Amino acid sequence: MAELVDALASGASTRKGVEVRVLFWAPIKNKEYSMKKNTFFRYLFFFLFVFSFPFFPLFLSNKQISERENRMLAQWPVFFKDKQFNFSFGTDLDNYLKDHFPFRDQLITTYHNGIFLVNRRIENKLAISGKDGWIFYKNNAFRNLYYKKSELEKILEKLNKLNSLLKKNGITFIILVCPSQQRVYSEYIKDYYDIEQFPNKALELKENVKKKTDVSFFYPLDEMRAQSHSYPYPLYQKCDAHPSGYGYYALYRLLMNELKKTYPSLNVLDKNNFYEVEYIGVGSACRSVGLYNSRKMFPNLTLKKKYQVKSQKRGEHAYWTNISNGKYNLFFLGSSMGSKIHKMMTPSFKKIIFMRDNIEKQPDNNEDIFPELFKILLDEDIDIFVLEMPEDRIITHRFVERLDDILKSYEN
Repeated sequence: MAELVDALASGASTRKGVEVRVLFWAPIKNKEYSMKKNTFFRYLFFFLFVFSFPFFPLFLSNKQISERENRMLAQWPVFFKDKQFNFSFGTDLDNYLKDHFPFRDQLITTYHNGIFLVNRRIENKLAISGKDGWIFYKNNAFRNLYYKKSELEKILEKLNKLNSLLKKNGITFIILVCPSQQRVYSEYIKDYYDIEQFPNKALELKENVKKKTDVSFFYPLDEMRAQSHSYPYPLYQKCDAHPSGYGYYALYRLLMNELKKTYPSLNVLDKNNFYEVEYIGVGSACRSVGLYNSRKMFPNLTLKKKYQVKSQKRGEHAYWTNISNGKYNLFFLGSSMGSKIHKMMTPSFKKIIFMRDNIEKQPDNNEDIFPELFKILLDEDIDIFVLEMPEDRIITHRFVERLDDILKSYEN
């Protein structure tokens, strides 16, 4: 920067000239160099961001289970397995990065919500959407399955043997099959997937058990359909395979009325003895199609305080409840559905022993009490034995395995 000032000319006394004073020097800007420099840093920042982004989970995520997807997440792979190089390290690393990608859950939810919003339908190999926001599992209830004759004969043989053993010890045996959401509310899916074209394997089993055994096989599909629009809310959650609070209440009353045919003194509670509890959650069928948004679901029903009693936990999946309100002792072996139903039954019995059937794997002898099951039936003076299974499990190998477990406990 420079300034101009008046000054005496050199060698003169009166004549003035112009003097240039330089205050400071400014660098000459090279526009081309500046642009190249800025472009370089932009690209550098972009590539650093892109290539480092997938590695953020190394510092941010150590989750092992996805509650939304109900599965185990891939873990950081190791270079060596059993003192040998892990040749699948690349694939394992890829799976880990996919499972722990930052904002993965939010991105998946946004994607599937977008598809559902545009198409109003969504479907994959696990689940399918129906009318009015209903989402159904595409599980065994949809498959064209029949029991082979040899398989059916083995099942009936095991049932007759078990029923005979229980009768000798004065125990009434009843099988409760909880109807599937797809069967009870088939009208909401028939336009997209006609479930009625698939034979009802549970009904086939019921008919054979009725003809060839004395076992009480209770599959209240028609009764649940008849009551499907009789309560303030549907009997099943719209986006879950499990019943709503009113669905459990309907199953409870149907089972109790079935038991009253043999035990007339059993007390069956009406709706006034329960109260509604708000339920916020994500249905398992929704998770199967990628819709993870928590939402207000149909309410649960809970016994009023005067009927509530504490249970004593024994083993990994067994609970003893001493009520002393009734005459009879009940043993209830069931799924997560049975865990809800048996609690509603507590005011009607003297004692209830509930054992949760671990559907996904065989019981661990070190933790569960399956090997002692028959001994418990005798030692606890059980009057009624209820074996409960959902419809989509009763038509699989799980039913046969469970019969084998019970019979094996008798041999022990």
